[in-house]
Amino acid sequence: MMEGIGRRAFEVMGRLNFVRESGTPQEMEAVELICSEIRKSGMEPVVEEFQMEHSYIQKAELAYGDVRCEAGGYLLSGSTGEEGLTAPFLYAQNATEMDLVDAAGKILLLNQRLTPEVYRRVIASGAVGFLTFTGTIIDDRSITDLPDESLQPWAREIGIIPGLVIRAEDAMELVRANPETVTLTLRQEEKLVPAHNVVVDLPGNGKNDECIVLGGHYDTAQFSPGVYDNGAGSAILIELLEYFKEHPVRRPLRFVWFTAEERGLVGSKAYVKAHQDELEKIRFMVNVDLAAPLLGSDHACVMAEEGLVHMITYLGREKGFPIEAKQSIYSSDAIPFSDQKIPAVNFFRVGVNGGVKIHHRNDDLHQVGCENLARTTEFILAFLNRTLDAVVFPVPREVPQKITDDIDVYLKRKTE
Repeated sequence: MMEGIGRRAFEVMGRLNFVRESGTPQEMEAVELICSEIRKSGMEPVVEEFQMEHSYIQKAELAYGDVRCEAGGYLLSGSTGEEGLTAPFLYAQNATEMDLVDAAGKILLLNQRLTPEVYRRVIASGAVGFLTFTGTIIDDRSITDLPDESLQPWAREIGIIPGLVIRAEDAMELVRANPETVTLTLRQEEKLVPAHNVVVDLPGNGKNDECIVLGGHYDTAQFSPGVYDNGAGSAILIELLEYFKEHPVRRPLRFVWFTAEERGLVGSKAYVKAHQDELEKIRFMVNVDLAAPLLGSDHACVMAEEGLVHMITYLGREKGFPIEAKQSIYSSDAIPFSDQKIPAVNFFRVGVNGGVKIHHRNDDLHQVGCENLARTTEFILAFLNRTLDAVVFPVPREVPQKITDDIDVYLKRKTE
């Protein structure tokens, strides 16, 4: 392991151990922390502000009979009146055609998260509101949180009806009671709020102007300190920035810390939209999202030609670093770049099921380790040193049709 690699990243990750949702004052606290670290390396960051659709839940509750259920709200799904919306109840299960035969005018409980197919059927059925549930029926309420969800832009194009999120235990009791009517109350203030990406450029030491973007998101999900997701990736970028400032390469590098990844890649989408005139100079994108869990394994999802999968596999063997590489999309901030035909790779260390939590209050320093963070950082650095100084960049500037098709499905532009 290279001397000192990962130590600064682990210290930065520890300082990012707080909830930092996009569009909140805590987002700006994280921005200031990242900018401070960049300045320590002698560089001046650029903070790019953009406007983001957001809403603030004032009241979210489900009631029937004498029962009052704590609820999260679907952001941007509209509001009910002060007294809420009272309507007949229907457990619509998987929202199949048969489940929705008698759904008009009713509030539906669904088994699953919304997809375009499910939500389109719900709206077409004439339902007036919907419920989804989260967690498990054996959760301890004292140590678990009930998050809000968000009605995504693709859903709002289909139609807007108010939605709540309830706990799995409450969903089970609701079905057991099978009340004739329920009252859904959702009041929220919807508005545009400022959000911020942080950008730093490093010039290349040659005449090659093929820009390589290195990115990762710094925002967190609601309630989550986000050490693993993605304080770790944000901290790795700090370490890589410092290294390449001292060891310049042939090609210019652009480092971007994105916000609002947890809101649906909003920050990276905003970046791509704002920099359309520069995209043709971007040769490749490297994204780092999730790192450092004590129980886990390292992976790379390649949104480029299959040869890059083999290159990463061979490099792992050369370095004695176990990593599984595959040609696949990955739900993070490289997607808006590859949607613009820019090849990309996503590096991540994923925690094993039951050994790590994301989007949860337990995503803290307890479940991560410095050595794992250092090993992932060192491998990414080895990959970059192998490619950034290449006389001819080894990855063709193209995105395979299979990846393009999968991105279209991911972005809800078409079904599988």
